[in-house]
Amino acid sequence: KAKKDELEKQIAPLKDELSKISDDVSKEASEIEDIVTKLFEATGDKKFYGGFGVQNRKEIKYDESEAFEWAKEKGMFLQLDKKSFEKAAPTMEKDLNGIVEVKKKVKVTFPKVVKLEE
Repeated sequence: KAKKDELEKQIAPLKDELSKISDDVSKEASEIEDIVTKLFEATGDKKFYGGFGVQNRKEIKYDESEAFEWAKEKGMFLQLDKKSFEKAAPTMEKDLNGIVEVKKKVKVTFPKVVKLEE
């Protein structure tokens, strides 16, 4: 126990520094996401300097109870398999009578290595 306590005491500054660095990286990543998102929205480009990119993913929003009622009425998805429903919903949007909203959601992708020269 004494050795463990001594080791914990010795590595405490390293743990604090690691935590600080992790917070800094998260803050920078958030700022990069904001910049890349704005550039994508302004230009439509999906690939950016340094290897950063954008994926325009579908985001399905709906009230689960309404979706389940619709499924019972149609005799489909009776246990409301969320994964299957969300996959099928974009193609059945008109038939769902407004209980589903399909939007595009911007997702910034980070490269494994940031390329500073092309």
